[in-house]
Amino acid sequence: FSQAVLVDRTMYIAGQIGVEPSTGQLVSGGAKEEAKQALKNMGEILKAAGCDYGNVVKTTVLMADMKDFNDVNDIYKQ
Repeated sequence: FSQAVLVDRTMYIAGQIGVEPSTGQLVSGGAKEEAKQALKNMGEILKAAGCDYGNVVKTTVLMADMKDFNDVNDIYKQ
């Protein structure tokens, strides 16, 4: 699948999860570490396109358990 597609001047990035690209394995440490890795993965896609987080207009965050909200939100705020 494509990590991202460019339509006109808008890039759509596919769902990113907390997988370490070099191993293909989900990172350990729970939702907080998974969120950190997912955002790192997104950052690499942005960088490859000559962009950065400042170019992001919208994201959608999906969580399996709302009890992880504060941990995920702490990472997202960074």
